[in-house]
Amino acid sequence: MGLILVARILFQALLPIPTTHRRDTSLIQVQYLPDFFYFFSFISQHQYTQTAADVFVFPSFHENLPIALLEAGKMGLPCIASCVGGIPEVVRDGETGFLIKDNSACSYKEMMEILMKDVPLRNKMGLRMREDIENRFSMSLMCERIKRVYADVQCGKSFEN
Repeated sequence: MGLILVARILFQALLPIPTTHRRDTSLIQVQYLPDFFYFFSFISQHQYTQTAADVFVFPSFHENLPIALLEAGKMGLPCIASCVGGIPEVVRDGETGFLIKDNSACSYKEMMEILMKDVPLRNKMGLRMREDIENRFSMSLMCERIKRVYADVQCGKSFEN
């Protein structure tokens, strides 16, 4: 339950958020780049909104392998994300996006400004992200990896990389 930030275009709730848990968006609209943010409520088909985005921002304290990052990467969006859990397996710092180690709002803002001002860098990172997702996380590749793990477990092998 939370908001995912896609720079320049939107704040998008991927899950309905009860009124008691909604954040006051007026602070962001007034203080933080009001011309670059729009707020939407629950959208079941969030890929539509990602096509209008330039950057995907994914702050988090705990994650495994977030599908939202894979989807954004498949759309060719460079990603700015927390350096936690499995996120560094998806986002290669400085190549497909930026990893934020301190999880501070200032660090996110700084990286968003870099990508919003440097269009060639943003496009290059987005292209690399798309290629990386297609090469490392395609459905067929992931299915093969899962089958291999099951086969190894069935044969009594340990399943290290």
